Amino acid sequence: MENQGTTCICILSPITKETGTTGSLASATGMADAAEAIGRYFGTAADIPGTGEASDPYYMAVFNNSHNFDQVTPANIMKYVYLEPQQNVFDFSGADEFVALAEATDKIIRCHNLNWYQQLPRVSQTRGTALYASPQRHKDSILVHLSSCLAIATGLLKHLLTLRLIALGITNPATPWTYETLMAVLVNHIDKVMYHFGDSCYHWDVVNEAFNDDGTWRDDVWYQTSGPSYILVAFRAAKRR
Repeated sequence: MENQGTTCICILSPITKETGTTGSLASATGMADAAEAIGRYFGTAADIPGTGEASDPYYMAVFNNSHNFDQVTPANIMKYVYLEPQQNVFDFSGADEFVALAEATDKIIRCHNLNWYQQLPRVSQTRGTALYASPQRHKDSILVHLSSCLAIATGLLKHLLTLRLIALGITNPATPWTYETLMAVLVNHIDKVMYHFGDSCYHWDVVNEAFNDDGTWRDDVWYQTSGPSYILVAFRAAKRR
């Protein structure tokens, strides 16, 4: 589900479906009907909007058929970079389109996700680099790195280079995150997103893939700054909503 443009199908079990009327398995006309007959729901993920799926009539005919799917997960459009592309600047337009499409066919929505190590706005995998960084800051970092590699080491040249960067309007590198500042960003994101979608989301994926495949902690910007405590912070923020 994490790769952009990928659609997967899954049975969400053993969670019991709390809505709807249990029907007969023998009379089921689709996968969702069969799941409902035993108190489950049957879902899919969809990468709508922005990938062309919504404009494919054959795809949408299958997607909209409630006998096939009565639950849906947004593959990408509710991830951090789409909902909050700039710090505290939110864009819910694409996700709202997804929700409207799901609700029009009476589907349960599993909202995905509030925290992940990928699809963050210009996030760096190295300690101390800002989650939100302007292109100028990236350019500045590259120039400083190249200067070091080329051994431009005299004080005069360094001074002239600094003056030149300022004259070009290129800012200094971003201030490193602290535990307090990064957790405030995380809590604000969770609060604003969950408040916006409200009861439209039957479930939320709060923290996604915090571990590597071998079971070790994933060394991303969240873990580098806070250790594992960001998970507790995220779930506490989500629980308040």
